[in-house]
Amino acid sequence: LPHLQALDLSYNNYLNGTLMPSFFPPESNLQSLRLALTSLSGHIPTEVFELPLLKVLDLTYSTDLSGPLPTKLPKSKLQILKLSNIMLSGGFPSWIVNLTSLVELDLSRTDLSGSLPITIGNLRCLRSLDLWSTNLSGNLPTTIGDLTALTHLDLHGTGLSGNLPTTIGDLTALAHLDLSYAALSGNLPITMANLTALTHLSLSSTPFSGSVPFMLGGLTTLIHLDLSGCNYTSIDSSLFANLTHLTYLDLSGNMFSGSLPSLPYHLRSAHLNDNNFSGPIPNSYSLLNIEILDLSRNSMTGTLPSSLTHGPSFMQSPIQYLDLSNNKFHGYLNLGIFAHLKNLYFLSLSKNNWTVDVHDPTLKFPSLQELRLVSCNINQLPQFLLHHKPIETLDLSKNMIFGEIPKWLRLSRSLIISYNKITSIEEEIFLNIEKLDLSYNMLNRLPKFLSPNRSFFDNMEYFSVKNNSVTGEIPTSLCNFTMLLSLDLSNNKLSGQIPDCLFHMDLVEVKLQNNQLQGQIPEFDCQTRTELKTLDLSANRFVGYIPTSLGNCKNLEFINLGYNKLSGEFPSWIAKLPQLKIFVLKSNSLNGAINFTVDKNMFQELLVLDISTNQFTGKFPLGLLLSLNAMKSFSPESVIPLHFMSRYSEGWGGTIGSKESELTDGFYEDWEVTLNTKGINLTYERGMLSIMKTIEISNNYFEDEISEEIGDLEGLQALRISNNKLKGPIPKSIGALTHLESLDLSHNYLSGEIPEELNALNSLGYLNLSYNNLSGRIPQSPHFSTFGALSFEGNPSLCGPPLSLGCDANNGATLFPFVGLGKRDEETMWKYISMGL
Repeated sequence: LPHLQALDLSYNNYLNGTLMPSFFPPESNLQSLRLALTSLSGHIPTEVFELPLLKVLDLTYSTDLSGPLPTKLPKSKLQILKLSNIMLSGGFPSWIVNLTSLVELDLSRTDLSGSLPITIGNLRCLRSLDLWSTNLSGNLPTTIGDLTALTHLDLHGTGLSGNLPTTIGDLTALAHLDLSYAALSGNLPITMANLTALTHLSLSSTPFSGSVPFMLGGLTTLIHLDLSGCNYTSIDSSLFANLTHLTYLDLSGNMFSGSLPSLPYHLRSAHLNDNNFSGPIPNSYSLLNIEILDLSRNSMTGTLPSSLTHGPSFMQSPIQYLDLSNNKFHGYLNLGIFAHLKNLYFLSLSKNNWTVDVHDPTLKFPSLQELRLVSCNINQLPQFLLHHKPIETLDLSKNMIFGEIPKWLRLSRSLIISYNKITSIEEEIFLNIEKLDLSYNMLNRLPKFLSPNRSFFDNMEYFSVKNNSVTGEIPTSLCNFTMLLSLDLSNNKLSGQIPDCLFHMDLVEVKLQNNQLQGQIPEFDCQTRTELKTLDLSANRFVGYIPTSLGNCKNLEFINLGYNKLSGEFPSWIAKLPQLKIFVLKSNSLNGAINFTVDKNMFQELLVLDISTNQFTGKFPLGLLLSLNAMKSFSPESVIPLHFMSRYSEGWGGTIGSKESELTDGFYEDWEVTLNTKGINLTYERGMLSIMKTIEISNNYFEDEISEEIGDLEGLQALRISNNKLKGPIPKSIGALTHLESLDLSHNYLSGEIPEELNALNSLGYLNLSYNNLSGRIPQSPHFSTFGALSFEGNPSLCGPPLSLGCDANNGATLFPFVGLGKRDEETMWKYISMGL
């Protein structure tokens, strides 16, 4: 087709194959080539870019196409170049800055890296520049201000850093500016006041702080303003006075305090959540034009103003989404006042100090789809639901609802009624529901709808009855939940064996911990069903070997089989699980030596390894530990001290369960593991488990010496090797584990002096070297001296403070009068005195 000038095959998934260079001869007349959203694959031929008459090239979202892009390009007439979401890497192509006719450039969602060239200012005709979600870094060149024709600039999610150049103010035609999630620093330049054509400004999750610049109030054409997730602390209440066109405002996730700011009259969407605003809602707040109002997770007090409960502006309000949850509102609130809002589809009044009246059976909510009334002092189900059309989601958790859930309660999506006093559920109910959370109630048997008479469930994705008193066996009818993703029956009194069919489902999360289940763990079908991520069977009575078929579950991230009676050798197949983050086998009867060859490709994600209290033997498992590659580096986000990550566990170390969590749209995993990292049982939850790095191999029969190579695990935060048969010196290389916060080497046969290198462990908050054969003087650095005698007792040849044995000239122990308690011993002593012990 030598005369073809334009070819558009976009949005064609059936278009596959590769682009052959012969398709693009140099004599071609092609001026426009659009192949967006196709199934084409392979490299983009250089010949495409060299077409002499080409003005438009759009390969957007043809995700199987890849570079490299040409390193140079002859003179080109390109005006539109769109290569978003294809596999490009390397630096920003230098030849692009020579495309002086370019009007639109989109390289977003690629792996381009490096910095933007200073010659970017050559593109004087450019009107739209999209570089979002790339790996570009460095400062934004000052020459960006030379792009005076620019109307659209999107740099969100890049690594661009440094101060925003003052020349940004020269882009006076700019209408859309998105810098969100960039690594910029400093403050917004005052020259941004020149951007008088700006309609869309997003600075979400940038590190700007202090007061919101008042000059933003002069951008009178603004329609959309997003300042969410920054570090702003204050805002002038009159800033919005002249923003008469503003319809969208997001101030969420900052550190604002004091009274709520005044809002523009025509505002339709206001997100003021996740701050520290306080006081009552101003009477000036009107719902006359607002469609979305989110005030959740603040410190608001008082009762609702009349503007939000009655009057013309309230009755005629177009509001669709209203979230007042997680504040300190108080008083009596009749749910019926919200029935006047004809467009309201989402209402949350959760977690305040008020009592919500839900007794009126005549209420009608024409559009309501989601109602959240967590902790609203409710003692019965909302009576209007008896005759109301089904709503999608109802959250009544943490109330005082007692008794049976009646069959008239009809929901089409989700019921969360945890933390109440529900005793039973009527038969033939919730047949089409997707998510059902009955946790923390008073159920003593599984719901009747699980009877064998039900052959299938079409929609159930999440089912939880955790923390009840359910007895009996797990029914095979659960396997009829054909869409089930998450099953949580933990912390009950279930007995018997796990039905084989359960592990032949497409489950993502299985949590059966803290029951009385027994028998062998069934084999898993992970050859065809590979989505399993979370498996918690801890604190039961399982016996036999760990199923080797688990090694086929390639997406597993969390395995907890602790506190059972499992036997056999260490499951070497865990090396096949590339996503594994948490692995707990503590308190079983596993035995034998652990022989691993160090492999730099294994365990790239494993953060917690706990094989304590088993019967493992043989040499110190150095090969396994040195294969824990995720523990060889330290992430800056891991600086949260371990004791802030945890909750104290009053019970025995087997208390491994699930923290209450509000069910959100989509599936969630709320991991929780109890570890002994500070000499006591501490419970760590999912968010903290994702950044902590812990090894527990205590209470086994490991022998020989601890290798100096242990110092390679530089990211380690907690190391517990107590109660083994280890001998030899304490490795000096442990002093290189500078992020270590908890170290327990007690109850072994370690000998020699305590290495001075341990003085470098400035993050160490817990140390236990007791009951070994250590000798010599205890190191006396300022930090090391904070540890009391309990950390060193049971070593007859150790000397020096805080022990009562002094050191002679040869650093040998010699008895001298008691010199006092160490700091930690004093704390312990006063704790017991205060308890009356």
